[in-house]
Amino acid sequence: LLWLLILVVPLFSLFVWSFLAMRDYEFTFELTLDAYRQIVATGRHQVVWQTLRIAFTVTLILLVIAVPFALWLAKGVRSASVKAIVLALLTVPFFLSLSARVMVLRPIRPPAWIPMAILWFVIGMPGKVFVITLSAFVPCVLNAYLAISERPRELMNAARTMGASNRTLLFEVAIPSG
Repeated sequence: LLWLLILVVPLFSLFVWSFLAMRDYEFTFELTLDAYRQIVATGRHQVVWQTLRIAFTVTLILLVIAVPFALWLAKGVRSASVKAIVLALLTVPFFLSLSARVMVLRPIRPPAWIPMAILWFVIGMPGKVFVITLSAFVPCVLNAYLAISERPRELMNAARTMGASNRTLLFEVAIPSG
């Protein structure tokens, strides 16, 4: 219910706001499609579709790569030292000072990848997808890892007792409870 207030209500408000007319720098409460007609008439609809295509592609790539990686990290790694090393490699750039970052990991910040993406992919969609995926990978992995590893153990045990398969445990217990 909380996500409804946080996500759906603001999106619906923006949707309603887009239909309001503006005259003399004041909004009037008459429903109009002028904003949408302007997007199509000026050619900005191509930018909107390209942005949506990039967002969809990056989301799909992260669902295919980052979420299974987080699942492996949360449940597949048996060695505590391997898990600690991988988590340290994922989080070191975020909490150490600049000199420690250079000494420990030499992380490359996402904007610094832009020239390399231009060289590797030329200017186009693959370069944009690469940079955005690279910058969203660590937050996606960490959030999925925490959601999977911090869910109540009693919930999983109860589902196992009722005969849930591994697939059911993942898709109907672990992911929704995270």
